[in-house]
Amino acid sequence: MKPNDFESFRAAFPGLFAREYSKREPFFGFDLPPGWSDLVWELCEKLEPLGVQAAQVKEKFGGLRFYTNGLLAPGVLDHIQAAEKLSFKTCQDCGAPGTTGNKTKWLFATLCPAHMPPQTREEP
Repeated sequence: MKPNDFESFRAAFPGLFAREYSKREPFFGFDLPPGWSDLVWELCEKLEPLGVQAAQVKEKFGGLRFYTNGLLAPGVLDHIQAAEKLSFKTCQDCGAPGTTGNKTKWLFATLCPAHMPPQTREEP
């Protein structure tokens, strides 16, 4: 499994992650679940030569979100959409095949059976 920290991605893909990372900067972030590190690494290998810059990488509603600086060379959106779609079938904790469901009463996650907690139910 590839590393899932910002500095490792920035070292491997300096053009894609050229912007300075700061947790205080509201329009940029890198919060990658460990199970998706290989998936995002492969996506970055495809995007780096196309000259785009990442703006944000995160999980939202159980799926990967990969935002760019808005410059979409041919094929960029296709690569991103394919990776985001695959994330809904990949456990965000370990990378095994998974499904999207409720991690808690209010939070969605894509997890394999080993990492999916018992389903929560709303009380009537």
